[in-house]
Amino acid sequence: MYFYNSVCAESTIPVVPGDNSHYVEGVSRYIWMPDGEGNPLLVDLHAPVPVDFLLTRKGKDNKYFLYTRQNRKHYQVLVKGDVKSISNSNYRDDRPTKIITHGWMSNGKTKWIKQLKDAFLDDADVNVIILDWSSAAIGLYTSAVHAVPDVGVHVARLLDFVFDTAGGNWDNVHLVGHSLGAHVMGNAGRAASSRPMRVTDLDEARRNECTGPPFVMGNSELSKRG
Repeated sequence: MYFYNSVCAESTIPVVPGDNSHYVEGVSRYIWMPDGEGNPLLVDLHAPVPVDFLLTRKGKDNKYFLYTRQNRKHYQVLVKGDVKSISNSNYRDDRPTKIITHGWMSNGKTKWIKQLKDAFLDDADVNVIILDWSSAAIGLYTSAVHAVPDVGVHVARLLDFVFDTAGGNWDNVHLVGHSLGAHVMGNAGRAASSRPMRVTDLDEARRNECTGPPFVMGNSELSKRG
């Protein structure tokens, strides 16, 4: 078990729970949450979001890495507003597009993301875009939660830019997110100019095992068709 530093080792801190059986939504202050590798970390749900985080670490810092069958091992960076980053890439508008993202305390290089990317490319000729929002995801859980809606909106804007530049549409888009990343994708779907084909939440089993009830953030609810 890991102990995340949002909870200080002070004598004034209440008894640390051993698991999430104590959890009462809207009442409990502490909860165990998994990081990107599944290691449980203790989270203080009342930890204040630092002001500098509010000003500097949200969706504008997202990074987007494109993989296709033409570049399975080496990604190409897609940048909103940079036409050449799209037109010079291996993105093709006649392929389905899969977007994968991580959750809290993780990044786009997490092992399971690479495995899922490879599985998608083995199965079909698709565009796979990995969203790395680690600049907001790594740190206080409450800060990451606060960033989720804006991170999702920026995903939608990036895809709209890709479609405007090189073709494609939301009817052929599959959004895949883990943990808080699932809420990111829900917000992306909400902000999209058209409804995405599919949204998949990879966190249901783990949520039940490790995290208790979901932490609600933003308007991320979409029907789950994963």
